[in-house]
Amino acid sequence: MTSAKAILAPTLSLQRLHGQVWLIHAFGGGLVAVAAATAYLGYLSPQAHEIDVRQHRMAQLEALMASREQIAEEHTRLEDRLGALKKQAATIARRIPLESPTQEFIERATQLAALHDVKMELCSASAPHSYPTHSQAEVTCRFSGSFASICRYLAAIDQLSQVSRVSRLEISSSQDSRSYPVQAVFQLYYRAELHDTEGKRGNP
Repeated sequence: MTSAKAILAPTLSLQRLHGQVWLIHAFGGGLVAVAAATAYLGYLSPQAHEIDVRQHRMAQLEALMASREQIAEEHTRLEDRLGALKKQAATIARRIPLESPTQEFIERATQLAALHDVKMELCSASAPHSYPTHSQAEVTCRFSGSFASICRYLAAIDQLSQVSRVSRLEISSSQDSRSYPVQAVFQLYYRAELHDTEGKRGNP
């Protein structure tokens, strides 16, 4: 019995040793896993996020650089459009006088009627109305002519140096297809500086 126990004792010691070795390996593997996780969370993960952010910014920069020419072309187009609008506004401003010479408009309208085979029957002006930004007067004209001559006449009125707008146009039927009775109301516009001048003259 004693010899058997002596033989089994080294075997049991080896089994215990193998168990301790396994525990050591398991503990070491856990430490490695913890160290790897710590390294990933503490260093690798932030680095990976920064790389993604930088790649996204680079993609945005590349897209911006690619569209630079398009942006430059659009900027040039908008500048040209702005310049054209400024010229148009200046042209319209020159066609809006400070005074209200309605009689001058009536004379020009009557002359154009004769030039375009339109018979002018009546042309009279109403008193001007004042507004904060401008003043306005209406000129009512009654005339007759062929449809073609009436169209040419109205186009010629639109080309006068003074801005005017047709606010009302009535064309009556006629048994004579060569002449149609027409009544037109033209609105004339004047700049607001006129009100300031009149106000200063009216104040004692």
